[in-house]
Amino acid sequence: MALENKFNVEIKDVSNMYVMRYVIKGLEKDVLKAKHAGQEIIRVFKEGETCSRYVSWEYVDVGTKSMVKFSNRNNAALEKAFGLNKSGNETVMTRDGQKIKVNFKNSTAVYVHSNKTTEVARREKNDGMKKLFFYNNHIFLYLNE
Repeated sequence: MALENKFNVEIKDVSNMYVMRYVIKGLEKDVLKAKHAGQEIIRVFKEGETCSRYVSWEYVDVGTKSMVKFSNRNNAALEKAFGLNKSGNETVMTRDGQKIKVNFKNSTAVYVHSNKTTEVARREKNDGMKKLFFYNNHIFLYLNE
């Protein structure tokens, strides 16, 4: 496991059918670092899941000419960047691991390694949501009442 190697700890899954639980063993300072890294991974994952329920970012794959959704993590990163600067740029990874630089102003993207240009689209899903908003580098929902 990557966290085990990075922080020199042992991580053991002791979950049961009711509770997900992991035990981290090692030196206290290493365990704390691994714990915080794990919590950040979970936060980013949850943020991506939440964001993808309300907004979907997609790009046209230059090879297949079909629309492909960005991963939940990259979807959230794009939405966060778009919310902060609608005329800016954000670089994320495509589903097949290529870097792509998205330009929000003209809804295009450039593959970093090949300089090929493609189109991107932002699709809002209407589930009674007013908008997503950003505070302290986190995504929050503002819901209709």
